[in-house]
Amino acid sequence: MSSKLAVITTRIHKGTQADALIDTGCNLYTLIDHNLARKLRLLIVDRSERVLGSFSNAIGAIKATGVVVFNLKLCGYNEKIFTYTIRSLGDDLFLGKPWIEKNYILYNTTAQ
Repeated sequence: MSSKLAVITTRIHKGTQADALIDTGCNLYTLIDHNLARKLRLLIVDRSERVLGSFSNAIGAIKATGVVVFNLKLCGYNEKIFTYTIRSLGDDLFLGKPWIEKNYILYNTTAQ
């Protein structure tokens, strides 16, 4: 069974448009694509690489290349985000389950 991905448009770092995947299976607050973080020259607060775990059995363990900070603008709200950078993330941003819960996001899967 396939379903549409929940991708929303956000603004980050000086108003740059970024697509964010709402990922109910991600146990991290947020993730950002490494190349996007470099392109935008986001402030790096930690250059340490670390293994975060696995998103799926097919992919294996994912390694973060560091931590950056930026402002996320969405629906009139502005939030300062500290997040891991990941090579080849697939989307600009992942907004994970902790972010979903903190922001009281309700996702209606029956509407698909």
